[in-house]
Amino acid sequence: NDVGVVQPPPWWTLSRLLLVLAGVTVVFLFALLWALATRHKNNLLLHAQVELKAAHDKLEERVRERTNNLWEANQAFRRSEERFVKAFRASPVPLLLQSVHEQRVVDVNESFLQLTGFKREEVLGQTPAGLKLFSKPETGREILDTLSSKRPIRDLQTELGTREGQTLT
Repeated sequence: NDVGVVQPPPWWTLSRLLLVLAGVTVVFLFALLWALATRHKNNLLLHAQVELKAAHDKLEERVRERTNNLWEANQAFRRSEERFVKAFRASPVPLLLQSVHEQRVVDVNESFLQLTGFKREEVLGQTPAGLKLFSKPETGREILDTLSSKRPIRDLQTELGTREGQTLT
């Protein structure tokens, strides 16, 4: 019988077969661990992206809400300012608005102009001292000090200078 039995090569031994099998198993395990680690990392990234999107959406909503609140507050301020200007201009009481820091006249009403004889363009941007509105210069400082300390001024009687140099009490 020429039926031959295939003989493994001489270097093919059971210990070498087990060594190759162990090597393949280690490579397979590393590949499996790598896949699991990558999958875990991807899951963490996906979770972080979802949380970031939620935080972004919440922040966007807060910005919209605050923008709307600011717009409404500005509208209310404009309406309030318009009412103040109407009341200021229509008041029969002579009124003068002055900046606190620079002490310059910002606005006057028609009653003030009629009483003092000044024209609006002569008064705006000037100081009460420069216009000689008070016969005593310390009167203007006392008024500003009182207002700066947030105390009201009531029943103040003072001498007011006019454009022609007359004194009104």
